[in-house]
Amino acid sequence: MSSLSIVKQTKNQTKKNTLTYKIVLVGDAGTGKSTFVKRLSGLNFVTSYHATLGVDVHCVTFKSIDNNYINFCIWDTAGQEKFGGIREGYYRNTDGVIILCDNNKMTQKNVAKWKTHIKQFCPSVPIMTIKNKIDVASKSNNKQNEIMTFDFEMSTKNMTDYDDILEELYGLVKK
Repeated sequence: MSSLSIVKQTKNQTKKNTLTYKIVLVGDAGTGKSTFVKRLSGLNFVTSYHATLGVDVHCVTFKSIDNNYINFCIWDTAGQEKFGGIREGYYRNTDGVIILCDNNKMTQKNVAKWKTHIKQFCPSVPIMTIKNKIDVASKSNNKQNEIMTFDFEMSTKNMTDYDDILEELYGLVKK
């Protein structure tokens, strides 16, 4: 059973037991980064694609087993190469990074590039890798063809493994 659950924090709740963490979400364009964050926020799955311009910040609050409110401010960054120059500023004071790819072999290959890029600007920050769209058939969806292993494999459409992902992320950033 999960120790984290999404909660709606009311105005009357005190902020003294709220732990806030900045999480930067990166990955190639079209891998489902915005959908991932929106699904965490309780929104329905949408099939239409709208590219993120620059960054969108979404805050999601969870309640931990130790009764702390954990507030992940997730910076959903644009995956397009043309936004690469401004992306470095988003890494400043980050507590953790999620690299999201999908079952396309090219986005999986690019995970190593994302890791190298992140390490240049924040070498000691924990990084989590997630493969999305595991519910979609793909030529590269075969385990034998996979480029690397991932911390998690999930589907934003089916909401798989969210609790485990959030628990693991909380464990990484609270250290």
